[in-house]
Parts: sequence; C-alpha cells; structure tokens
Amino acid sequence: MSHELRLICWPFHRGLPNVGTGAGPLRLVDDEPLCSGIQEEGWRPSCEEVDAVDESRAEITRVMELVCRLAGRVRRAVDEGAFPLVLAGGCNSSLGTAAGIAADSPGIVWFDAHADFDDPEENLSGYFDVMGLAMLTGPSAKRFPATWRSPSAT
Repeated sequence: MSHELRLICWPFHRGLPNVGTGAGPLRLVDDEPLCSGIQEEGWRPSCEEVDAVDESRAEITRVMELVCRLAGRVRRAVDEGAFPLVLAGGCNSSLGTAAGIAADSPGIVWFDAHADFDDPEENLSGYFDVMGLAMLTGPSAKRFPATWRSPSAT
C-alpha cells in the first residue's frame, strides 16, 4: 500500500514567483529520477503549487499572504491523510508549514545556507527572509501555537 506524499511547491523569493531561490522548487518537482525514487520507496507523490500574489504589494505583505496560503495547503494535506513536503524558495515558508501542521510543539529540520535567526532589532539589512527560524524558535515562539488554529477550533 502506498502513502501519499504531497509535494507542495512554494516557488517564491521575497514574495516574487520563480526568481532567485524561488526557481528551485519547480525544478525538483520536474526531476524524473527524484519522482521515480519516491515511488520506488512506496510513496505516491502528488504535487500542488501555491498561487502567486499581487507583485505590486510590499514584500512583507506578499510574503505573509503566501505564508497564509501555504498554511492552508499544508493543513488540507494533513487533514486528507497525506504527508506534506514543502519545497520552498524562501525561508519564511517555515511559518506556513508550522502553522499548517498546527502542532503544539512541532519538530523542525532546517536545511539552509544560513541560520535565519535574525530578529528585527539585530537585522541591519531589513531582509525579512532571514527571520523565519527566529520567529519559530525565539522568545515569542511559545505564543505561536495558539495562533496556528482558527478561532472556531479553540
């Protein structure tokens, strides 16, 4: 019996589609040897892509809307019994992934070139994408699980 592996593509960098690191997720999904290997291991892969947002909006607005959309996709995969695997081009996708899983104490596996532990007080560049892991694990992280559920679920 195969289990569904829901590949959820979040192909965005700074909230813009298919540019910079955002070009990577779709390349992985289109990789035939990778998909074949997944199937050989007993998984039934399916793929879906998070829709882009209005590119004229400010970066933080774009990214947070995309985070919300990703959270919905991850939640739906979990509710349907699939294992969600998010392929992302931006580090703040971690926020949508954790929110979609909605666990009180999620485990996080981080594969990245940098730690993403910046917070607004210490970040001199204003680059929002390097704050993802800090938002999930920093001082305010213990308050996040309460926000991962809809008001009707609490």
